[in-house]
Amino acid sequence: MQKLTSGLYTFCFDRGAEGIGYSVLRDGVCLYRTAKPLLLTLKDYAGKRVPLEGAYETVELSDGKAVAVGVLTTPLGSRFRFTDTICPQDDAGAFRFERHVDISNAQEDDLGFDTQITLGVLSSDTVHDYDYFAPGSIYRKNEWAYPGSLMKRMDLDICWMRDLHFTLPFFSMQHAATGETVTFARAKHDVRVCEVFDNHYDCVTHESFDFGALGISRPGGMSMDYVFPGTEGYDEEASRYARGVYKYQFGFRQRYHPVRDDFCQDYAGYMRFGRYDGFYRVYLITGDEHYLRYTKFLEKNTRTVVDVDGTYGYSEKRRGFVDEGSGGFSYFTIMGTYAWLPWCSYVMIDPLARMYETFGCFSVVDAEKLPPAERQERNRIYRDWEFFGR
Repeated sequence: MQKLTSGLYTFCFDRGAEGIGYSVLRDGVCLYRTAKPLLLTLKDYAGKRVPLEGAYETVELSDGKAVAVGVLTTPLGSRFRFTDTICPQDDAGAFRFERHVDISNAQEDDLGFDTQITLGVLSSDTVHDYDYFAPGSIYRKNEWAYPGSLMKRMDLDICWMRDLHFTLPFFSMQHAATGETVTFARAKHDVRVCEVFDNHYDCVTHESFDFGALGISRPGGMSMDYVFPGTEGYDEEASRYARGVYKYQFGFRQRYHPVRDDFCQDYAGYMRFGRYDGFYRVYLITGDEHYLRYTKFLEKNTRTVVDVDGTYGYSEKRRGFVDEGSGGFSYFTIMGTYAWLPWCSYVMIDPLARMYETFGCFSVVDAEKLPPAERQERNRIYRDWEFFGR
């Protein structure tokens, strides 16, 4: 078995009846598995979404990297050659996943395509068994969100949202019973300008699309997905037009790249695995400064949003991510506290309560003043939950 290792997690390539897939193991236990990593959705001559899937044909390991190659062919004969490069990003459970897709023998009636990096989650197929986090859009099960918000309904087979619509382009899901967590994140810092009008529900195909979509899907089992380019929305059954003639237009904002011999896809993402609860506690466990910076970022945004009268010194004319992602403070004030308080109040109070429970203070700055040994000891209050496995 060919494998890569980062911290306690092993990324393995295993051969099945139809080719080579990949799995992620912790301490020898398989937690995630994708038997057919080559996933492509074709926009056919009738404008319908046609899913295609397949396994790798070859995998070669060299210099700490794995290069996996496979080919998908459409019913009309367009040929897509996938070259995936996977390597450990650090020694704390993160892997970088780069994808390159070449096209040959393109057929003019194949009108567009997207591809997916996906990870089958084995802990449970039940959406309610997980908590979710996407900055500015999703918190836990989003039960406090306004009706119609992303993932407000937890009974749908597909839920994707464009990575650039999050405050930071990542999406996490955590198994509530074990604390086992996986995060997908966009790797590219730069984004090309979209050259076509994009603010509507429709099927749009253009080579300039440089965004992806993050989320989950359940057909064939629970999985976390990164779709490129970023088709977003719910499955069609969730659309307000689900029982009308516009059902297939309004379920998804469908975005495709053109099927041309001179076109190729290049994109990348990170997969990070771990067991933990809370960003500041993750920083103390891993020593990764990213989590400390992000904790301070979240704290500042929380104070920005709630500082309506300037009490906290954040009275600038700007809005924090919770306010922005939820539609605006004034809107929810007009609509009434039935919408504002459950969503915005809970997601701010809960982390602060956990912070105080652990470190005896409400501020990251105050927690940083504690002696390092005391911080580490206080951080161990969850050791009986076996979240950390260390």
